[in-house]
Amino acid sequence: MPTQAQLCNGRHSLRPSAGRKKCRPLCLSFFLTLLFTISVLSGCAGSPAVQVLPPPVSYSVSLDWNPSTSAVSGYNVYRGTVSGGPYTQINPSLVTTTQYQDSDVESGQTYYYVVTSVDSSNVESAYSNQTSATIPSS
Repeated sequence: MPTQAQLCNGRHSLRPSAGRKKCRPLCLSFFLTLLFTISVLSGCAGSPAVQVLPPPVSYSVSLDWNPSTSAVSGYNVYRGTVSGGPYTQINPSLVTTTQYQDSDVESGQTYYYVVTSVDSSNVESAYSNQTSATIPSS
């Protein structure tokens, strides 16, 4: 439901956001940004009444992991909706850093992630330990 607020003349913006937690070896954190639309409902001298309407919330999962101790060309990131798999590769090409952001997630869903390393001969390692993320319901 919209909330009512009093704002003075001028430009205003609201941007609450959730923090990011760094951890190792394979972990995740959520980024949440809510952007608000402000529309003037009635004009009062000095402080107009406004209606603040948040748009739909979007979530993403940020994965971080320790680098392989072997020489690698990159990493593949896999996601599933059942613990233990099956998993589907979600990166379109090798990830060359030790971070990946999954923005294709839905509210209320739990996702399970694993990562593999790929060497210069295109040999892929076994799956890493699994981690999971439950996306809050909107």
